[in-house]
Amino acid sequence: MENYKTFTTNNGEIIFQYPSYWLNEMEGTDTYLFYEEYLGSFRMNLKRISTKGFNMKAYLEKEFKDKDDFGPEWKKFNDVEFLCYEDDLENNNQVTHIHYFIWGNKNLVISCSFAYDSAVIDDVVGMDEIGKELKGVEKLLSSIIFMEE
Repeated sequence: MENYKTFTTNNGEIIFQYPSYWLNEMEGTDTYLFYEEYLGSFRMNLKRISTKGFNMKAYLEKEFKDKDDFGPEWKKFNDVEFLCYEDDLENNNQVTHIHYFIWGNKNLVISCSFAYDSAVIDDVVGMDEIGKELKGVEKLLSSIIFMEE
């Protein structure tokens, strides 16, 4: 079985596990970046909503409707439903495929993405490697624990 490391966000909101071979760093002040240099990158952004009366379920349902063009679906990771959808981003004739995952607790919204160069999946080996990376993403999402329960 693969080795995983435990990570705690800077303000201690959540902890989770990620594949030990992924590198990690911060992008700006609120985005956590985890990546394998050739196979893709996982980003996690935490956003605290301070609006009085904020309702996480209503927020996620609105996001679901807003993403209708991208074929959104609800996926369970460790009995928690995430809003998930996929999209392609083209830049300089390079297509990046992105998997999005959105979830939250109370007033903390977690937006995650896993992105990779779509050329990687042009061959069987590359497709297999991306499949393994996506399993790592699923394990990460399944391991999230909110420390503010």
